[in-house]
Amino acid sequence: MTSGDGAAIYNIAETYPHNSGRMFIGDLTGLSDSALRRRDEQMASSALKFVTARHLVPHARQVEGDLALGGPAAGVDTAKTSLI
Repeated sequence: MTSGDGAAIYNIAETYPHNSGRMFIGDLTGLSDSALRRRDEQMASSALKFVTARHLVPHARQVEGDLALGGPAAGVDTAKTSLI
């Protein structure tokens, strides 16, 4: 794999459920720290691309948040971000 292949794979993984009425869920075996950061970015990109997030289901680690990784803790600005 080369740089940028991960984004292409996420694009395929998120486009298929959107187009087929399914859901893109988190890996049931867990997410690494780097995957947690990448997943946030890719899910935001997919939501903007399709103007909906109905096909996206955040992983439990995304819902919990992780301040150590530079991300918000659970509940931070949820009123504002839910409008996006």
